[in-house]
Amino acid sequence: MSQRHKVLYIFVFLVISNLTFALAPKLPVSMDAICLLNRKTNTFVVIDDSLYYSLSPIDSNWIKHTYIFEGSNLKFSDFKKDYRGLSLENGRILFVFSGLGEVYELRNDSVVRIDNSSRHKNQFGATIFQHENRVHALGGYGFFQTKNLFIFFNDDNHWTQMPTNVDIEPRMQHSYQINNDDVFIFSGYLKEHGDISKNIYQDCWKYNFHTDTWLKMGQLNINIDRSMDNVTTAWPQELLFISPHVYKLNCAKNKMVKYTNSNLTFVKNGYFDTSKNFVLLDHQEHGKRFLRVQYSDSVLSGKSIETTFFNEGFWPFNSYVILIIIVVLGLLLFLILYIKKEHIFLAITSSGHIYKAGNVFSIKGKPLSSYFNGKDLELLLKFLNCRDEALDLNMLDDVFINDVHVNTSTLKKRREQSVRLVKQTLSIVLNVNEDLVFIESYDDSDKRIKRICLNNRLLKF
Repeated sequence: MSQRHKVLYIFVFLVISNLTFALAPKLPVSMDAICLLNRKTNTFVVIDDSLYYSLSPIDSNWIKHTYIFEGSNLKFSDFKKDYRGLSLENGRILFVFSGLGEVYELRNDSVVRIDNSSRHKNQFGATIFQHENRVHALGGYGFFQTKNLFIFFNDDNHWTQMPTNVDIEPRMQHSYQINNDDVFIFSGYLKEHGDISKNIYQDCWKYNFHTDTWLKMGQLNINIDRSMDNVTTAWPQELLFISPHVYKLNCAKNKMVKYTNSNLTFVKNGYFDTSKNFVLLDHQEHGKRFLRVQYSDSVLSGKSIETTFFNEGFWPFNSYVILIIIVVLGLLLFLILYIKKEHIFLAITSSGHIYKAGNVFSIKGKPLSSYFNGKDLELLLKFLNCRDEALDLNMLDDVFINDVHVNTSTLKKRREQSVRLVKQTLSIVLNVNEDLVFIESYDDSDKRIKRICLNNRLLKF
């Protein structure tokens, strides 16, 4: 080997060494560790124990930070397992309960609760994402039903339904990508009565925040089955790892590139930083998990094949499939015409309303006790039994007066809290706006007296 070649070899070796060792070493974490990207600072953040870790992709070491977890009556181990972390564009870092409702925030050196809500337990497996510094959630499973409920966390720290007709089918464990004012939803599955994946979806939808409309983009050209996934992040899915292949997905451009890279056998997920030059890789092998940052070029290497991500157009099927669909729809119509009238009546009246058969109140075929308990159930029954009249707020105090040593201030606080919880729960279960649950008015003779009653449109007797 000539002297010139030796010098060139040493130069190349040094360059490769710098590229290899400039990145931070792998970080061992627990299986429930929460990882996310601070969108404002382009910093990876990991919440795992009494310390949390941060890393700028160009730094050589993870930085440890101390913080205080202020979760009353909530174990930190349950917090890691049951909450998803995401960062807003302004840098706020939030943690959302996986069934929706409770929200925590990392503020300086503390993790504190910020919501004015409760655990909905109504949308497990929902897609949770941010748009213009606002958290949104779509779909999920709760109360023995898969939803297509679309809600957002408003400026008053409550959850509110989005002003749109949700055309996408109910689903959970689906993926998403965001491009400007479009959010793309794809894959997912339908779960019924506790059964896994009754119907696995292989389609892509687009929602536009300006027009509040949904559009079905087409069927996927790759099978994505997340029915057994334990999702711990609210990151968009732009990379899909199916060893020995890595797929780079782009919904906005309808493009999918497949790379063959056998060095990533045990990588379960990978997430881009804001520059797309780095990827946080999530390795899981034999019950152990660790995170490491790699250059995007080293992950997306090897032989590549480019194709479309989904088939555009409404009819991506051949004539035989169309014929089968027409026959199936005809059979379904035939069966519907022969269903007993009382079953049709029950299906209509027990969906989206509080239904009464005899002396029993129910929602969607289940008794009220499936959704409410204690004083909240007693309060709702009082409204139902006095449904023909508006009640003074003071008339509701007798529900709580049985508690021992209750002063006026505590009584009022408990009453307001219970009314708010009943309103929020009915809003979610009946799929109506919170403002439509109760009708409020003032006494004709004394405008200082506030009166309230249930909206009769929610009742079927």
